[in-house]
Amino acid sequence: MKTKTIILSILLAMPMWVLADTTIWSDAGKALSYDKDNTPFIGKAQFASAQEGSKLILRGSVTGEGDHRFYFGDYDKTIHIKGGIDNYIGDLPVEVFLTEDMITDIKSKDLRIYGEGITLTSVDLSTGKAGSMHFGTTIWTGYFWIPSGKDGNAMKLFKEAIPADLSGYKALRIFHEANSTGAAFNFIKDAFADEDANTFATQDNMAPKTTTYYDLPLTSTIKTALGGLTTQLIIQGFSDGDGFNMTDVILIPNDPCDNCFYYQY
Repeated sequence: MKTKTIILSILLAMPMWVLADTTIWSDAGKALSYDKDNTPFIGKAQFASAQEGSKLILRGSVTGEGDHRFYFGDYDKTIHIKGGIDNYIGDLPVEVFLTEDMITDIKSKDLRIYGEGITLTSVDLSTGKAGSMHFGTTIWTGYFWIPSGKDGNAMKLFKEAIPADLSGYKALRIFHEANSTGAAFNFIKDAFADEDANTFATQDNMAPKTTTYYDLPLTSTIKTALGGLTTQLIIQGFSDGDGFNMTDVILIPNDPCDNCFYYQY
C-alpha cells in the first residue's frame, strides 16, 4: 500500500506537459502529390519536442472534385509512417495525433505528406493529448468519428502500425466515447470484399465491452490475421445510438505476473 501511495503522489505532483503551437512547415500553397520530390517535406529535427499524444495541425484548402486524401510517408511513397491512417477529408484544418512509434519513425526517416486534392499552407505542432495517454502500446490515437446508423465509418490503419511480433500482447483495445455498450466493430484485412470475405473478427469476438473501451482478445487466429496484413487494418465502427469518437487503438501487454499491481484507466 505504501508503494502505491508513493507512486500516485509522484504522479499527482508532476506538472502537466504543455507545448505551445509551433509552425514546423509553411508554404504559400503546396499541392499534395505522390511525387516524393514535390510534396511537403518536414525534417526530423522539427520533432525534437514531440511527445506521445502531440498533435499536428494541417492547414490549407481542399481543391477540385476528386478525392481529398493524404497520408504520412517515407521517401518511398509505398512505405507509411507507423500509426498513420489513410485520411479522406472534407475540409481543413485537420488534426493528426502522434503515437510514440510514429515519432520514433519520423525521427529516423523525416516526414513527407503525400496525397491529392489538397493544398497545404502550414503544419503546426501542438500539445494535443500529450501527458494523458492510456496504458499499453498505442498504435493509433486521435478522434475518428463513428456516425449513428447502419453505415458507420471505417478507419484504414496502415499495416506498419502492427508489430511483427505480437507474442507479448493479449488484446487489442479500442477506446471510445460512446458512453455505452451500443458500439460495434468489424476488423477487416486489407480491403472490403464481397460477403465480407476479409473480415476476421467482429464485436462478437470482443470482451470485455465497457462504456469506454472494448477489447479484442488476441487469439492465435487473430494474431495470424494481423500478422498477415499486406496493406492495412480496417476497423469499421457502428453505433445503435448517438454518434461517437473512437479515440485510441492500443495493444495491451501480457500480464507481467499474477501479483503485480498496475493502475488501469
